Amino acid sequence: MVDELSITYRLKRRDLWLLYKSQNKITGNKYVNLFIMLGIPLLLAISLIYKGDENIVAIIIYFLVYVLVFIPITILVRLIINLIKFQGMTRRKRRSLKGVTLTLSEKGVMEKTEDGSKFISWKDIEGVDSKEKYFLIYVEQGEPYIIPKRYFKTAAQWNEFVGFAFTCWSHDQTGKRIR
Repeated sequence: MVDELSITYRLKRRDLWLLYKSQNKITGNKYVNLFIMLGIPLLLAISLIYKGDENIVAIIIYFLVYVLVFIPITILVRLIINLIKFQGMTRRKRRSLKGVTLTLSEKGVMEKTEDGSKFISWKDIEGVDSKEKYFLIYVEQGEPYIIPKRYFKTAAQWNEFVGFAFTCWSHDQTGKRIR
């Protein structure tokens, strides 16, 4: 087994967006959203009809106004909130956008950027996770390290890096589950 492995990479804003989408489930459950946006006003309209309110035109107008006004406003508000959250994530990951070298050893992870270096022990790492295009190292202080797969020249290098990280992390986390 190797003593340490290093990777130098530079994130793109697209990398952060894909991670943000996967972590925050921007679209949410489409059936829940559909029910909230269409089902609730429809149920209200049906209940008004069932109670004997004979002003069907008013009920139809209410339903159309709700669908044409409330739904676009809801979608716009959700997009604005997600954009604000994403901008915050981008600010926190500013160093990774400039370039970073991560060195994994049996003791922990060393991060080197143009601003300096920082060491994190495996005991301070909450988890590691392998996605299709990224490898993530979750630290206690918040956002994970995102290592794009495209920076590895071969699948063997990727597998070695991911395997080494899982092995080192799991040795210090005997009571925790590996993602």
